[in-house]
Amino acid sequence: MFALKDKSAVIIGGASELGREIAKRFSRAGAKVAVGDSENAGGFVGEDQIRKFLEQAKTEFGKLDILINLSLLNLQDAPVAELSREALDQELFFRLKAMVLAMKYAAQELAEDGAIINLAPPSPISREAAIAITRTGALELAEKGIRANCICPSRGLSRFEEPAGLFHFLASDDCAFLTGVAFNIDAEISGPGRGEPEKSGNPDAQSDYFPLAGKVAVVTGAASGLGKATALRFARAGAKVVLADKEDAEAAAKEAGGIFIRTDVSQEAQVEDLMKKTVAQFGRLDLVVNNAGIEGKDQEIKDIEEREFEEVLSNNLKSVIFGIKHAIPRISDRGSIMSTASYAGLFGTPMYGNYIMSKAGIIGLTKKAAAELAPRKIRVNCICPGTMDTPMIYKSGQAAEVELALAKKLQPLARLGKPEEAAALFHYLASDQSAFLTGQAIPLDGGMSAGPGYGIVAPLYALKMLKLMPLIDLLIKWFK
Repeated sequence: MFALKDKSAVIIGGASELGREIAKRFSRAGAKVAVGDSENAGGFVGEDQIRKFLEQAKTEFGKLDILINLSLLNLQDAPVAELSREALDQELFFRLKAMVLAMKYAAQELAEDGAIINLAPPSPISREAAIAITRTGALELAEKGIRANCICPSRGLSRFEEPAGLFHFLASDDCAFLTGVAFNIDAEISGPGRGEPEKSGNPDAQSDYFPLAGKVAVVTGAASGLGKATALRFARAGAKVVLADKEDAEAAAKEAGGIFIRTDVSQEAQVEDLMKKTVAQFGRLDLVVNNAGIEGKDQEIKDIEEREFEEVLSNNLKSVIFGIKHAIPRISDRGSIMSTASYAGLFGTPMYGNYIMSKAGIIGLTKKAAAELAPRKIRVNCICPGTMDTPMIYKSGQAAEVELALAKKLQPLARLGKPEEAAALFHYLASDQSAFLTGQAIPLDGGMSAGPGYGIVAPLYALKMLKLMPLIDLLIKWFK
């Protein structure tokens, strides 16, 4: 898990402390690394310097898999009216131009299924510009399977091990469905860890990176899908796992070497009992994954039924409230609480009102709980999956086939997500090396939240290039 064996990476801005930490970490994980900076690559301000650096690295390694763009300069923290022309030009035409040119040539040199990871400077102007070009690159490169993501510190970094861990996660194949995402990180919530983790009682633990040894985790909705994949992955990383579901999860619990507690998460008393039994069994609680939920009926707002409304909100939103509420008095300081929201919670979609409302509520709850629990260094995050290949999506028969075909077009990576990819993201968020990341709603949607991919816009561009404007007019009228 999270291995970079047989990968090759280039780090632009690699002479910085963060660059050196990333290079060391990538090397330990099995990657070959080429480091470039202004001192040995002509300043990285022109196309020739960047192109030659990437070409030389590819020749040396035989291929390129990973491009890391690190911040070289930080825009002055001053009112817009007081920004010096020199500082502005340096930021826009040195820092941002280097990023754009590196992405340009990486698009030509990177292997399929490669990764581009940009570091945005803290200044709002260039940070938003960096996020925008990252998302654009994610959409344009999705057909090659190349992912592009951006890391956005809220201020200058003083610790580098944890940010290097995020670069490591994003460079690995474990996050192959995550692209076009801006990770907002806050150095203030980080801090020294608890020392070496306890030895795991699981002799089959297989994670050399982001260990969960000594941690105790509760995963709801663990009988199948994302929950089951997460419980199994946590166990392989060394955690002791409690699997909760209203369906039978005994087989999954046995496979994970954990225990199963039957729980209806829409019932507060049962959720409280789940947390109490976990602490009674293992003596502690470190990780909670509020994953259980239902899809509900497809209904327009004018057709919403009161009973359906209450059922969806009870199973999807109230259940997460109960999970967080009853974890708080029991979870260890520096613990991690994670929930499954949805891509649908980030946008409005016809016919899914109840579901969208419940998942958007999880996003708001995540931000609220993250702020309240920050003094204890407890992180609270949620993931927002797109259409994932789980049993839930096949329940509606022929209607499911239409939805699946549409999802593959809407998600720029043109495939469904895998439960194991959600489990990998939960694994990263559960680890101590995500200690500076809280209050985030992280899209896991194959780039869908970054914007429309070529699956949507390519037909229109093709018609434009062929000068078939009458057909475009017909399409516009149809959309109207």
